[in-house]
Amino acid sequence: MLQVESGRTESLRERNIAQRRRRILDAARAIIAEGGVASLSMRRLAEQSGLAVKTLYNLWGGRTTIIEALTVEGLDSMDAALASEETPDDPIERCTAIITFGVKLIVSDHALYRPMVLAAYQGDWPRPEHHAVVSGRAGAAMTAAIDAGIATGQLRRALDTQMLGLQIYHSYEAAMTGWAVGAIDDETFLAAALYGLNVSLLAIAADKTRGDIERRIHKLERQLRARAARRGKAKGR
Repeated sequence: MLQVESGRTESLRERNIAQRRRRILDAARAIIAEGGVASLSMRRLAEQSGLAVKTLYNLWGGRTTIIEALTVEGLDSMDAALASEETPDDPIERCTAIITFGVKLIVSDHALYRPMVLAAYQGDWPRPEHHAVVSGRAGAAMTAAIDAGIATGQLRRALDTQMLGLQIYHSYEAAMTGWAVGAIDDETFLAAALYGLNVSLLAIAADKTRGDIERRIHKLERQLRARAARRGKAKGR
């Protein structure tokens, strides 16, 4: 009986901790969306979440850790999307889906991610070790899809696939930064990220897939040129 009661008490305590951690992240999300990363202070976060500053530190360890936790949530959402039945079985289409899901995730929650990307661009965060974790996780998903493409004979093992996966992520990251600073719009963000993906895949394309990848690149080039021309006309008005 004592063991059962102890287990129930521990379970209730764990639920309470999880709920308070969730409240903190939700409050941080709201503050960043309203005023940017610079507006997030532990005192304001305590007021927004209805918890003591000491509790924030006990449950998360600090402001930077809380911001980083929001990016990890985004990665978890990506993993869930990629694990769904809607994800293509074809490896190259899966590479495309990874980029598309990533762009949609960022754009759909732009109130949170735009200020976070801007703050990262300005060097306000994240810690180098956290950036390595994010790029590593994102690159790993792409590497797995590339390895699957090699297994089916669509791609060649001509390069280190782990490094290629990271390079594709960094190309996506560059497009995301351009979007965050307002240099490109949502659609151009997607096209630019997909362009970086396909140019990278072309480097290891097998003969039977090279033509298709080249056609994708040419189509994206036309889209990017057209959107750049429209932006130029809009600025000239």
